[in-house]
Amino acid sequence: MQKCPKCHTKYPAGEVCPYCGFRQPARGAAGGGLHKFLKAAGELPSWVKATAVSTAVLIVVGIFMAVAVLPHLNSESQPVAGGPPGSVATTGATAGYTTQSAISQRTTATAAEGPGIQPTAAVSTAAPNADNTTKATAAPTEKKTNAPTEPPVTQAPPPVTQATTKATAPTQPPASTTRKTTTTTDPANKEYTYTTGAKGVTLTKYLGSGGNVVIPSTINGKPVIDIGSIFLKNSQLTSVTIPNGVTSIGDNAFDTCKNLTSIVIPSNVISIGDYAFFSCTGLTSLIISNGVISIGTWAFVDCDGLTSITIPSSVNNIKQNAFAQCHSLITAKFEGNAPATGYGIFASNCYDNNVHIITVYYHADASGWTSPTWNGYPTAIW
Repeated sequence: MQKCPKCHTKYPAGEVCPYCGFRQPARGAAGGGLHKFLKAAGELPSWVKATAVSTAVLIVVGIFMAVAVLPHLNSESQPVAGGPPGSVATTGATAGYTTQSAISQRTTATAAEGPGIQPTAAVSTAAPNADNTTKATAAPTEKKTNAPTEPPVTQAPPPVTQATTKATAPTQPPASTTRKTTTTTDPANKEYTYTTGAKGVTLTKYLGSGGNVVIPSTINGKPVIDIGSIFLKNSQLTSVTIPNGVTSIGDNAFDTCKNLTSIVIPSNVISIGDYAFFSCTGLTSLIISNGVISIGTWAFVDCDGLTSITIPSSVNNIKQNAFAQCHSLITAKFEGNAPATGYGIFASNCYDNNVHIITVYYHADASGWTSPTWNGYPTAIW
């Protein structure tokens, strides 16, 4: 019996497998010796096979290195004629670096030797020959002595470092910007803190002792134009003089100054802020000059000392509850047309048995007024 090498079926000795038709090679026929060799090799131990394969691979790699790599390395490692020891000529993009290095060394040598001494460093360039090998061409050399061999980088800083240094600029903001955003104390009397803007000074806090206060018209040569909430809940303030340059009295500027008895608002003031004179219960004299346009919400609420007010013709807007809860106020005189108003400008005050005791007076030639009442308040011509 023999085993078919193709279908692995055992069958009686013969040349042709009765199952798959494989024909056994005749003994002594061509290829029989190779067949026996391969069969014998297949029966070798596995470590012998692995060793044979590794040896074959190493032989192939060695042949490749000898044929393809070594000649190429030899062609790129030719020394540069006339160059410094260890320099080589290169082809392509690397040739530029060889030339640049030689130029840097020549520049360094010139600077070290001083004027009148001829530099002798050679500038080498490399160019490929027709057979793709590299040949170094040396420029005419000149005699030199004791040429420095330090790397060029240490002799002169790269231009990039200088550019970076120049680009670094101070980031300190301009002085004008600092003045606008920094609260400063008045150096003259140290009674106010303030901020300075493009148009003038805004007072932000009063540091004085109160009494009869005269607000300065200028600070550091700048006009005072805006009064912030500088006297908020200042019980020591009894009277105040506002300079003509002020254009705005801010919100809560004199809020709860209960001992303030009189105030004159100059003609350059355009607006009186919300709660500006809120609960100034001791206020008995109020003069609003012609020029004021707007009176804010709750601006004079709970000013129980007021008995009479005069509203100039420039006022065209009185906001909600501006004079509410002024329980002693019985006369309100308007010099111009009826202004736009918010709800209840005289609300919750001036009552006597649920009847308004306040009277609104207006000029006969003024417009917008109604009789016998205006917004629920009794009216009369004056």
